[in-house]
Amino acid sequence: INFSTFTAHNSSIRVGMYNGTRVFEIPSQVYNQTLNGDGLMISGNVVFLTSMNESQTRTYYIYYSRNNLGSMDYADDLNYTNNTNTYRIENKNFRIEANGGAGGVLDTAYVKAGTNNKLEGFAPMQYTPDVTAPAGTCDIVSNTSPYVVVEQGDVFTRYTVDAQTTSACPYGINYDTVYTVYANTPYYLVETNVTSQSSGVTWNAYLDQKMFYNGTGSTFANMSYLNAGGTIVTY
Repeated sequence: INFSTFTAHNSSIRVGMYNGTRVFEIPSQVYNQTLNGDGLMISGNVVFLTSMNESQTRTYYIYYSRNNLGSMDYADDLNYTNNTNTYRIENKNFRIEANGGAGGVLDTAYVKAGTNNKLEGFAPMQYTPDVTAPAGTCDIVSNTSPYVVVEQGDVFTRYTVDAQTTSACPYGINYDTVYTVYANTPYYLVETNVTSQSSGVTWNAYLDQKMFYNGTGSTFANMSYLNAGGTIVTY
């Protein structure tokens, strides 16, 4: 959203949904903010959750002010903790944990319904992104001290890990992996980006996403991801 004409205090953003009769406020969250010299927002992303049919249309309004109105505290089921380099994010449906000592990628996952089943057999259960260079494999889990940033709010918690391959890999590779967990939803999003630190390097193979779950090398049967070419790939 572009707020540059009037600018906005980042605590003042409110989202209203029109139900055909009146407008009522719904939970929202602001991120990726750009502030001017006075500390006021000139642009930013506003996210909110909704459920609607494919052919349905709705009207939403974004309200803002230059004044500090105080941040809203919406009820949500999100929780985040960091205990000895173990990053844990959860909502009412599941819990995921990332290990900062193994590239910061997804280590374990739990379904919280019923008996709180643990969905992993390998540690870490996400052994990607992974690049095979002419002189060997350069995997993210070999990095024991990745750079981690966590953003929290009432709509989502976002965990970002930025890592590079270790000196054992002859080619420098940058990895960026982003996990976004939304409130009251039975899924989470994973985004990955891999870039080479050197030009003219030909990779023999590149694996974007692969998650193990039962200790026998089997992957989630219905896992899908959107690759860099815009194609949805399903295992």
